[in-house]
Amino acid sequence: MIAFDGQAVRILRISPTCLAHIKEKRKTIEARLASAAMRRVLPGDIIRFESETEHLHVRVLSVRKYE
Repeated sequence: MIAFDGQAVRILRISPTCLAHIKEKRKTIEARLASAAMRRVLPGDIIRFESETEHLHVRVLSVRKYE
């Protein structure tokens, strides 16, 4: 993990297309398999989405768990 504004940051790989949609605010939800690392994500956490050429830091607003 790295730090951003003094807070630990989770790094998630994402396709360039999805990253562009997030930047344009056309994609506001990211669904991931509930791995051990993803189950620790909480509202307020910072996630760094990385594609091959760029990155974006976002703050988690809410977490929903589906079964």
